[in-house]
Amino acid sequence: MIRHRVTLFFVREDFARAVAATDLPHDFTLDDLHWPLPGIVVGFPPRFMQEYMGRDVCYVYAANCDAGDYHVSALAGCPTVVVPKNKVGWQFYAWGDGKLESFVTSYFRGDRVDEAISRYGYTDYTGSRDAEGVEADHIATDGYRL
Repeated sequence: MIRHRVTLFFVREDFARAVAATDLPHDFTLDDLHWPLPGIVVGFPPRFMQEYMGRDVCYVYAANCDAGDYHVSALAGCPTVVVPKNKVGWQFYAWGDGKLESFVTSYFRGDRVDEAISRYGYTDYTGSRDAEGVEADHIATDGYRL
């Protein structure tokens, strides 16, 4: 984070709980968020994340991407990523089942937040989990409980 000058924002537990308990307006989109930078790291209180997601997570890496092609020229063999429409993507690591797991999610910025989770299906790329494990990962990735 220091080398690449990525900003880290820490969220207080009482604020995280207040936001989680808030009902967003029906027409609220990801475009309505005001990002301080195109890429940030958000540090959440571990106890809140354990209760909210059922996983040991505290850092969420987020990117606000405009449509276009993205390539890291400094890394040989790194593919170009094509972003067809403006989107927000995030990634986090979670400790679960005795191993470190990585989750990646993205949504188009024009999507209404209250519909985004139900609009797209969850895809399990590991192929190594039973149906219960895949459902737990789906819940962790989409940030809600059924």
